[in-house]
Amino acid sequence: MRLCVRLDNKMFKIIKHCCLLTQNFCSHYQSSALDNVVIRMLPRKFDVFRLNSTSSRPENELTNTLAEEDQRMKLIKIEIDLIREKGGSAPDINFIQKHHWNELLLLKTKTARQHYYKHLFSIEQTRLKRKLQTKEREQRLALKPSQPMGKVTFLLRIERKTINSWRNNRLFRAMQHGEKLIFDCSYDEHMTVIEAKNAANQLTMSFSDNRRDREPFDLHFCNVNFNSVTMKHMERNLPTMRNQEFPMNLHECSYADVFPREQLLYLTPHCDDDLTEYDPNMIYIVGAMVDKRVQSPLSVGKVRELNLKMARLPLNRYLKWGEGFRKFLTLDQMVRIMLDLKRTGKWEIALQHVPKATLK
Repeated sequence: MRLCVRLDNKMFKIIKHCCLLTQNFCSHYQSSALDNVVIRMLPRKFDVFRLNSTSSRPENELTNTLAEEDQRMKLIKIEIDLIREKGGSAPDINFIQKHHWNELLLLKTKTARQHYYKHLFSIEQTRLKRKLQTKEREQRLALKPSQPMGKVTFLLRIERKTINSWRNNRLFRAMQHGEKLIFDCSYDEHMTVIEAKNAANQLTMSFSDNRRDREPFDLHFCNVNFNSVTMKHMERNLPTMRNQEFPMNLHECSYADVFPREQLLYLTPHCDDDLTEYDPNMIYIVGAMVDKRVQSPLSVGKVRELNLKMARLPLNRYLKWGEGFRKFLTLDQMVRIMLDLKRTGKWEIALQHVPKATLK
């Protein structure tokens, strides 16, 4: 019996405490401060419901608020008209929508409103420009004569895949009947990492320029080491270069083991003999080396060791070099020079690929 009485006393205290909390909360909810907090927490898209509601505010306060907002809207309209008359950035009154007015009514300073005017003006101009572009496009389509379906057009679009196949077929024909050009890729140990990457980029450009030519060379890359920096970087540029169906000749052995030595001629700038004319019976070799430091005659030592012929391009005979420029060309420039020399046989045309900045 005592246990029941104790429990009833505890329950009575809890119920009494809850009633007091409820009473305080109800009295506080009727205060104007909480009403302002609730109104500020309302989303802007419910502003219309807030203004039309009669449960949250007294009728007199609601009337005063509507009158203040109408007055502020009139002042904002006058402000926009003055800005537009002076040539400023302000939108048209008809462009301003309900959510724009909600934003403007919340802005207290003139500077903030001017920034918002510029924002609305940019949106308005963008929409007008799009409308004009759409209208002009429709007019052009209306003036353009309609073409019947299934009619053969004069100009047909050639896909990239078709162009690649066409160029690869020219390289395959060059492998069978074309003249050969060799890149000696055995200089990787004499180059820095940056120089080796530059050599790889130049070799890639050489292959691309030769592939685009009307009468390409049959390019051969000899002394290839696939673990070298040059070949690794080149394989990044041409991921399919090791595929059997790709028109690229890669030899890990020396060019002296692939071609007859009496037909090989090494093009090196360290030689004293000029190449006077292009001989289609000879196979020309270009050293795949980029040396931005001291130019060492490594190719001359190789030529003498293998007992090959060598020559240099007649740059001094046909060109006048500027002061401070070295007489060395990049690998892709060498390929373009040899392509034009093979086609025309004229050094004046072939040496046009030498950069004019290095000349007087």
